[in-house]
Amino acid sequence: MAAAHRIDHDRMRSFLRALPDQVHAGFHAGVALAASALSRKPAPVCVVGMGGSGMAGDLANGALGSRSGLSLEVVRGPVLPPTLQEPAVVVLSSHSGETWEVLRAYEEAGRRGATRIVFAAGGQLRARAEDDRVPIFHLPPRQPPRTAVGSALGGILGLLDAWLPVSNADRVARAAGRVRRRGLRFAESRGPAAVLARAVDRRTPIIYAEADLLPIARRWRADIEENAKRLAIFDEMPEAFHHAIVGWDALPRSEAARWGAIFLRWSGTGRPVDRGRVYMERLARSRGALARTVPLPGDDLLECLLHGVVLGGYVSLFLSERLQSPPLATDAIDRFKTALRAPDVRPRVACLAAPYRPRRP
Repeated sequence: MAAAHRIDHDRMRSFLRALPDQVHAGFHAGVALAASALSRKPAPVCVVGMGGSGMAGDLANGALGSRSGLSLEVVRGPVLPPTLQEPAVVVLSSHSGETWEVLRAYEEAGRRGATRIVFAAGGQLRARAEDDRVPIFHLPPRQPPRTAVGSALGGILGLLDAWLPVSNADRVARAAGRVRRRGLRFAESRGPAAVLARAVDRRTPIIYAEADLLPIARRWRADIEENAKRLAIFDEMPEAFHHAIVGWDALPRSEAARWGAIFLRWSGTGRPVDRGRVYMERLARSRGALARTVPLPGDDLLECLLHGVVLGGYVSLFLSERLQSPPLATDAIDRFKTALRAPDVRPRVACLAAPYRPRRP
């Protein structure tokens, strides 16, 4: 592996090791911010963010669950829900502070009279918030946006903590400690992440998860695409049993080697889903495709979600090493943004004709 690629992998591993501490520190920063930024009366919450920022909202929503009594909606785009109005709280999250969808939603939330909270490391979003005296949660700078998901997740949980019947402080501390310890195992060259990456190899993975674990499946898809420079897909169970079964059943054996079915499972959910999962796993394997169930540890859903994010991060890095692709390089996104800023994107499409091509080992 080239020296530059190795430096990339080492940096990404350091960010994964830091994720549990980011969640813990972000939680306490969010609690402190809420004391001055929010009223004591709960209100509907909308988290606006793309990529890792939106994922932090999904993870927070999953960790809080329906029993929290809070209304939390995640928006991946510039259009706010039509029902959103005062006294709703809108968390506008963009690590760079330059995400146009979030900038547009920031203005719209202000026009509707919602309470705005900005999560950013810099850029226009933070500058506008400073000018408008909108409270700011400072995301960690000088690192890839997707690696700040722990800080954003902790910040959202801390921001809403005072509105909960029971504080999540002990729960966050316990989950962070356990994930910190187990993450050492995930990083090992013979650990579960490396074993799964070797099995997936050059296959296109389809990650299946039921509703509680769907934020992890989405995160795995993003990490594999950004770190390993490989397309990935995710789908939800049991919905997948009503369409994906047909696709797997019709899959020719000549094409099966191109695909891998990965089923995420946690002991705390979905006994009825297990029978369908086992059936589809056996079906995919019978057609000659890779099919694996990945059990996720954790005594509660927050711990499970954090374990899933860290495990998936290491899977994508081991895949990146196998394919000799630099995990920090996201030139394609930069070219895309440049093309969108141009008056006419057609002459710039040619710049997409030279994608990153990994060397074959």
